[in-house]
Amino acid sequence: MSIKKHNVLYHLSRIRRNAFALLERGMKEVGVHDLPPSYGDILHLLLTKGPLQPGDIARCTGKDKSTISAALKSLEGSGYVSRGRKQGDGRKVLIHPTRRCKKLSEDVSALSTRLEETLFQGMGDEETTTLLMLLDKVAANIEGRKKAMGG
Repeated sequence: MSIKKHNVLYHLSRIRRNAFALLERGMKEVGVHDLPPSYGDILHLLLTKGPLQPGDIARCTGKDKSTISAALKSLEGSGYVSRGRKQGDGRKVLIHPTRRCKKLSEDVSALSTRLEETLFQGMGDEETTTLLMLLDKVAANIEGRKKAMGG
């Protein structure tokens, strides 16, 4: 198959779909049935950066505020996050990872490692570095275009 620029989105979508399917299967193996892989970046952010405001989560993940709001509602209902007020400014809401979220982190970390090994199987360090660098450039191009269009 020849490489055509118009095939790129297809390949990226296929990779995402298959990677999420592997993550979902792995999560079910460790007893997690109520968490879509698309929420992983939110939970990872909360676990690594501590309690955050919903707007900060949206900005850091690149997701729309309404998407984050719906995700947080679902995560709170499943017991992965809790809401609290910021000390000194009771008007600001902070999202905290719960004990359940922290426990999940250990299981998901192993799954993420297995997925990365699968993704980069057969590639050397130089190829992996080059691929990631090129994907970063593609992402920056899209983000720059989105900003230029006012979005």
